[in-house]
Amino acid sequence: FLAPDAPEVCEAYAGGYQWFSIRAIDDKVFERERQIEKAVPELNAFIDGQLRHWGVAENRLVVAGFSQGAMMAMYTMPRRKTACAGVIGYSGLLVDAEGLKGAGIVRMPVLAIHGDADEIVPPRYLSGVQSGFEAAGFNVETVMRPNLGHGIDAFGVKRGLDFTKEVLEK
Repeated sequence: FLAPDAPEVCEAYAGGYQWFSIRAIDDKVFERERQIEKAVPELNAFIDGQLRHWGVAENRLVVAGFSQGAMMAMYTMPRRKTACAGVIGYSGLLVDAEGLKGAGIVRMPVLAIHGDADEIVPPRYLSGVQSGFEAAGFNVETVMRPNLGHGIDAFGVKRGLDFTKEVLEK
């Protein structure tokens, strides 16, 4: 199980970290994709290093992310050479859903959980996660949590743990 930390100090939230400029989260889709693509090599290098360090096969790895981390995980993991066991995305959105239908995409189960009161990444993006992954032939589960803002609640932690156990038991 990996939940990689972003490498940069967040420009908008004290004490936070970011994979790319927080300004790229708005509806400027091209800029958001460009920023994510720039961060992918660093995430891939981290994952490869952790797999080597721990001696774990990629098909036994679950990658989780929150907010930008969810976006990075949902974008990067299907584009690697080998499918991981699963991806968990909390409070994120799916970038380049059409690209998931292309050549070289590997499929794994995906769990996405989002709060219906998220003030940072609007809840409407959860339906795009569902439809984007389903259209590309992924097994995806989405959960909208009532009264949850931009965060992870106890249900989300428990469901993430259960999902991890489920995909690793296969």
